[in-house]
Amino acid sequence: MILRRRIPKVPFEKFTTEWLPKGCRLNYHLHSQSEFAAGADFIGRFERLAEDWKIISRMCGLNCDLEFNEEHRSSPPGDWRDGYTVKAYKQVSRIYRLDIEKFGYEFSL
Repeated sequence: MILRRRIPKVPFEKFTTEWLPKGCRLNYHLHSQSEFAAGADFIGRFERLAEDWKIISRMCGLNCDLEFNEEHRSSPPGDWRDGYTVKAYKQVSRIYRLDIEKFGYEFSL
């Protein structure tokens, strides 16, 4: 039996200002993606998952479709900026500056 420690839900600003700086050192899911993408042949984007999957499958010599259900979104549709305070925005901008630049993301309030 595997016991998992339940992580309490915290407000987004608290997560970005208190948990994220520590988490980036402790949890590779939170690391800058620029580190993982170095030397990659192709970098897909979740925002265009269906289109990028076609490119990836062609590169791998596969002929298969990707089934993607919009019902499984992790957050409701809307403007992502609504969830950010100025303090949270500054922290995320600092931590993920290289990703924002390298992948050409627009990240401003």
